Amino acid sequence: MELFPLLLPVDTTFRDYKGFILFQGKQYPVEIGISSIRESIEDYLHHFFYELKDILDRIQPTRSSTSNNNNNDGYDKNQSMLQNNNSLPFEVYALVLNEIDQLGWGNVVEIDKSLSTFSISLRDAKRREVLMRFIIPNDYPTAPPTIRANLPSLLTPSTHHHNNNNNDNTTAAKGGSVTPSMGHSLRTSVAAVERQVEQLQPFFDAMEEIDRMTWVLEPEHPQRSDTARRIALGNNCSLSIDVNPLSPLTFPDCRFLGPERAVAPLRQKLNSNLSKWRPLDPSLLGNFQALLEMEFPVKQVSNISDFIIECSICYSHRLGGDGTIPDIICNNARCQKQFHHSCLFEWLRSLPNVNHSFDTLFGSCPYCSDPISVKGHLK
Repeated sequence: MELFPLLLPVDTTFRDYKGFILFQGKQYPVEIGISSIRESIEDYLHHFFYELKDILDRIQPTRSSTSNNNNNDGYDKNQSMLQNNNSLPFEVYALVLNEIDQLGWGNVVEIDKSLSTFSISLRDAKRREVLMRFIIPNDYPTAPPTIRANLPSLLTPSTHHHNNNNNDNTTAAKGGSVTPSMGHSLRTSVAAVERQVEQLQPFFDAMEEIDRMTWVLEPEHPQRSDTARRIALGNNCSLSIDVNPLSPLTFPDCRFLGPERAVAPLRQKLNSNLSKWRPLDPSLLGNFQALLEMEFPVKQVSNISDFIIECSICYSHRLGGDGTIPDIICNNARCQKQFHHSCLFEWLRSLPNVNHSFDTLFGSCPYCSDPISVKGHLK
């Protein structure tokens, strides 16, 4: 492909190409589709070039005479064609193509024909994957690319320079977009993410152990950016934790979910053993099991019926829109019906005798009529 350094294969079949060719100082955006090949790709494109050269030779005088009326006519037409095809300008396309070459095409997992959006895969020391997605503007690198990475909150990379030390800044959006500084490059973006991935190794280790050794109820499919877990404890109880990715071994925000009569002993045991928390212990899970003096259930060896509880209003386990599971339980020991938060909220607000105080609705359980409440704002 030395003859066409700016032609890019669209997929792994190497039958469709998009990019630019240079001819007599002009830049021509082209798309090539090859139906069948009886010779090498290089030979095919070599023949294509000379056929295209013959066509351009015939139309070149017309273009030259037209350019007498407008010195920028040829370039402007190219620019218009690029815009109509949602392509990057030639200079930007060439720059991005060169930068991707430097990063290595083996790291590219997704790319569009115009090079304006693409994703690359990074691997940490334990071969765990982190994905970066780039969105390239037409005036790159004067204007920065938008970068998204599946990292926790406060750790999506930026390369704003401050204090004259060229330190990396961070954003506050989980997997959110970033606006790097002028003169930014793909390589510096990748380097910033790699440094943060290295910093996140203890967090990844702690969350990976929880995902492997417990029954995680939420999220259903944990991502690298997820800092929260809801862990099944049995007896209709679960533990919800939210881990600080910058300090994953410190005691996290946590709360118990379940009927009060079952949750109260667990809460009391946790509080009484809190002084036993070992902040240098690399096992977040081990610390919790020591404080609660219990082994957490493992999904592979537990009875699924102990944890898959249907909402007693909509009769489904996971709510369609957001995938949440029932998290409110009637405290009546003879009832213990479970409800999705939103289902119970809508049920209570439809009743004429429900009481509303600040952001909480107070009413009766749909099954046993015992008092029950749910937080939410009335519209």
